[in-house]
Amino acid sequence: MNRIAIASALAVVLSSGCSGSLPPPTFPTSHVPDITRSSTSARIQHVIIVVQDQRTFDNLFAGFPGANSATYGLTHDGKPVPLRETTFYTSAECFTPYGFGAFDTAWDHGKMDGFDRLDATKPLCPYTRISRSETKPYWDLAKRYALADNAFASTRYEAIRYVREGRDWKTDVVSPAARVLSDVKNGNLKQVSWVISGIRESDAPFVRSAGGPAWVNSIVQTAQKSRYWSHLAIIVVWASDGSEAFYDNVAPPQLSRMGLGLRVPMIVISPYAKRGYVSHTIYQNGGSTLRFIEESFGLKSLGATDVTANSIRDCFVQ
Repeated sequence: MNRIAIASALAVVLSSGCSGSLPPPTFPTSHVPDITRSSTSARIQHVIIVVQDQRTFDNLFAGFPGANSATYGLTHDGKPVPLRETTFYTSAECFTPYGFGAFDTAWDHGKMDGFDRLDATKPLCPYTRISRSETKPYWDLAKRYALADNAFASTRYEAIRYVREGRDWKTDVVSPAARVLSDVKNGNLKQVSWVISGIRESDAPFVRSAGGPAWVNSIVQTAQKSRYWSHLAIIVVWASDGSEAFYDNVAPPQLSRMGLGLRVPMIVISPYAKRGYVSHTIYQNGGSTLRFIEESFGLKSLGATDVTANSIRDCFVQ
């Protein structure tokens, strides 16, 4: 299975979910649309998807100019709580594997005020934002290229990790993650590369490491110096299963009983990306990425989350 097929497998999992207790969402099957290539996607010949871990939009981009973000949150009794500035290192103190019920508690029927009920021993831990000094590489990329402030996990649960357990993921996804740098330098980059960042570079809340922003920046800088840059798109997404929730102020649209999940950042980097653009289009971090891949390579829709998801095409100059 090649990397485009891996993307297809991911979409199938995103549409079927990972929990046996809930039925999968339904999508229209009477018409599976062909994906029309836009002028921009026709110029894209390689796509790198960098998957970071477990950070909400407000946790990384609170206060970003032009974005829908918050610097305070609400508790279940309606009290405003400032988002306390913290670091990647110290935010590990707030890590608690809340479990599948965490999303429903925090979401609270769209009021987004239940985060203080996730752990009675440290109720205000979710109300944090990472220091600007540590997120600067992310902010610099977002200011130079495009940032999405309405991207959500495609489901309430984590599909990417589920697919990683399969044989094809282990053999076909770029591993170790740092190999993407040598692939770019040595002219071995595949059409579509899924890069699951190493644990210390992943932004995962249980890891006391601030290596994520510099790692992502190194991929971009390496790509910019390569022969691939003139026809490349790099999409940085954050996975979220809602079980280690940091506060976010935007209620995820509920397309089915499976979600959408919590709002997460998405940065779109390319010579064709709109400069300094903040997209307010609703994206699904899995389905929207897949739809763009289908557009870029002239593939038919799978009839899964790519049907309901908006393409990230609006982040590019047409």
